[in-house]
Amino acid sequence: MSTISSEYFYDFLLRHPRIAIHYQNWFSRCKSVLPTTARSIDTKLWTLSMIIRGTSVSDEMDTE
Repeated sequence: MSTISSEYFYDFLLRHPRIAIHYQNWFSRCKSVLPTTARSIDTKLWTLSMIIRGTSVSDEMDTE
């Protein structure tokens, strides 16, 4: 990650959520509460974690 900016990396993941879904453990520690900071990186992390949680819930519903 030292050669690209964090902002670009998370923008890339938001444009390609299948990658983030494949590596769910990257976002396992993110809280489900909307961040209160004004930092865009926190919002991007939260958005990615919500996408992953949404797919996890959807997968669980499909197996029932």
